[in-house]
Amino acid sequence: MKFRTFLIAALALALSCAQALAQATILPPGEQCFQATTGVNGMVGVLGTITGGSSYTNGTYGGVPLTGGSGTNATANITVSGGIVTQVTVLNPGIQYVVGDTLSAAAANIGGTGSGFSVPINSISINSSLAGGSVTFYVPNTQSFKQTWQDSGQTTLNQNPVPLDANGCAVIYGSGVYRSILKDSIGNTVWDKLTASTSPVGIFWAGLAGGTGNAITITDSAFALQDGATIQFLAKAANTGPATVSVSGGSAIAIVNDTTSGPAALTGGEIDGGNTPIITYDATNFQFHLINRAAVGSTGSAGTAIAPPQGYLNLVGQASGNIIQTADVANTGVIYYSPFVGNSIPIWNGSTFKTFTFSEMTLTLTAAGSPSGAIQDGCVFSNNGVPTLVAGPTWTTATAGAGNRGSGAGTAQITRLQGIWVNAVSILGYNGLSSFTIPVNQCTYVGSLSINGGAGLVSALVSWGQSRVWGVWNAYNRQPIQIQAGDNTSYSYLTNTWRVARANTGNNVTVFTGLAEEPFVLSTSGYTGGTLGANQKAAGAVGIGWNSQSSPLGRLGEFSFTNSTANTIVTNQPIVGSYLAPPALGINTVYGLENGLGADVSGWSGTQNFQVISAQWRG
Repeated sequence: MKFRTFLIAALALALSCAQALAQATILPPGEQCFQATTGVNGMVGVLGTITGGSSYTNGTYGGVPLTGGSGTNATANITVSGGIVTQVTVLNPGIQYVVGDTLSAAAANIGGTGSGFSVPINSISINSSLAGGSVTFYVPNTQSFKQTWQDSGQTTLNQNPVPLDANGCAVIYGSGVYRSILKDSIGNTVWDKLTASTSPVGIFWAGLAGGTGNAITITDSAFALQDGATIQFLAKAANTGPATVSVSGGSAIAIVNDTTSGPAALTGGEIDGGNTPIITYDATNFQFHLINRAAVGSTGSAGTAIAPPQGYLNLVGQASGNIIQTADVANTGVIYYSPFVGNSIPIWNGSTFKTFTFSEMTLTLTAAGSPSGAIQDGCVFSNNGVPTLVAGPTWTTATAGAGNRGSGAGTAQITRLQGIWVNAVSILGYNGLSSFTIPVNQCTYVGSLSINGGAGLVSALVSWGQSRVWGVWNAYNRQPIQIQAGDNTSYSYLTNTWRVARANTGNNVTVFTGLAEEPFVLSTSGYTGGTLGANQKAAGAVGIGWNSQSSPLGRLGEFSFTNSTANTIVTNQPIVGSYLAPPALGINTVYGLENGLGADVSGWSGTQNFQVISAQWRG
């Protein structure tokens, strides 16, 4: 999608070193000019009066390292005449210097003789216009070049890097989100950051609206009454008549419906609460046009439902004979999306959902694109008419008990569009070494992946053992999942303190979901007791540790028996603890906990016959 926008805002005048990053914004048509009146990271600017020293060797010396001061890496061209230093021209301003630092140079670098030369730093204010600098544009999170243009029609390409003129300016038009690196004339990086996608034609996701159904308020800080600017939002309530929208506190602008006789005011029911309307600004008539009416389904008839995705995300593929996994899959880098209840999937094309049929799709993970411990979503987009499975951006937080996709540009944020989960922001999708820029709403979310087997690798383990994990989850057509762990060794534990069974942190299972919609049925079992003498006690308790190695939740299993006879007796008791955990997002680690309860005798039996930590849910 082409659009007319400038990508970079000028660095504001009088920025401090710690404030050298600008925010991307839309600017009026014209050149983009970059400024930084304070040296980035304490670069050497203006030097003071030179103390020339004596007995140096006459000549001109290039690229001489400067010594002293609080910074590093400064170099200069130095001229010696009459045995004294007469001129110092900074070549590389270095970093971390402060005003008042005194610089010098080793005699060996300016002829091999002499001493006494020094020069103070009077200012670290340089590069006020970044004349002769450059801006390089990349695909976000990569070092792959991404093109910009010299005109809004995108017909004349810019160089990459884009050179800045004597005023630190250049004409730059772009499409989508960029990684941009700004450098001064000698190659110092001023900043390295992502631009915001502030297209007047690309869709901006404004999130939940405020106001009322007829007087809607939304926030889009980049909106500046640009003709063709398109915004999508989550409606708070249904409209009951003519409606307006106020963007970022601006004037109320009428929303109109396009008809065969021209634009007309809304009459009620065109926007429903919980739906995600799309509106496009008409600068000529000062009004927003409603693109997707609430009453129109994907086929164009009122109330028509969209069939959800019919496939199943899995680690074994159709070639295995059964895509419902029944055996361990450890450390695979290939993910499948296979036909299951059917072979169709809806994909948004920018104005409506189109239903595609598909055969089994594969997704190849890479170590670079899928870091160890990350969580990513799998989604399907139309790659020039071919449904293609990709892994999206990594979640902002993948820590057990704290899963979070994040929100805003470059994140894994998702939203419902006409009941179908889609990407809420423009994303980069990955499959093998290929990457795809996918506009907002145009990648249908089908499930999530926990990169739990090392970078680029996923495991899902059904057998009993240590540290059992499950790394693939389906948003649709969910099936039962069960994993179980336990210890193979028998042991004794008498202390009245909760701990992980046998103090072995491998006695756990890790559950995983991509949406907080599934409860977890959790249980842990133990078998304890032994031979008791007179007045000796056998005891023990077990429970579930939800992301905790010391605090059980739910129902505890407990056993306590004291031999009140004078005889020696043998007693053993199976015990079971359980917890019904509420829906949670991302990964959560379930530990089998135990407590010796201060017993005199407490022999705990290992093996799957006696100790099982299990989790059941759907995905």
